[in-house]
Amino acid sequence: MVKEPLDELRAASAHHRGMTLTLALSYGGRESIVRAVQAIARDAAAGILRPDDLDVARLSGYLPTAGLPPLDLLIRTSGEQRISNFMLWEIAYAELVFTEVLWPEFRREHLYKCLEVYAARERRFGLTSAQLASDV
Repeated sequence: MVKEPLDELRAASAHHRGMTLTLALSYGGRESIVRAVQAIARDAAAGILRPDDLDVARLSGYLPTAGLPPLDLLIRTSGEQRISNFMLWEIAYAELVFTEVLWPEFRREHLYKCLEVYAARERRFGLTSAQLASDV
């Protein structure tokens, strides 16, 4: 039931290169991080990875989202204002937009409104506005 619409979406958007749409089906952020840490522990035990070599980029490479561009925008539908175990590592510097619209009713106009909200944001990536304005 889910496979056919996904195959249609993939075929219809195969030539698009401006954005990356990632659908996380049967996904859990905590589980994703645990699997990454397990792989890191195996590599460390095998001597492939030294603990001092582990940094943000290296850990990110063990996640299933490795190779995807950074997450810029997370849209949360249904009026809920929580993350719900979704992309816990990846949302560190993402902008979050919450909408009352339920997912089945979410349409192009809702996406455009969320994109307008996103476009009006100042992307600071953990800095203050003053730090962005300075040469630091």
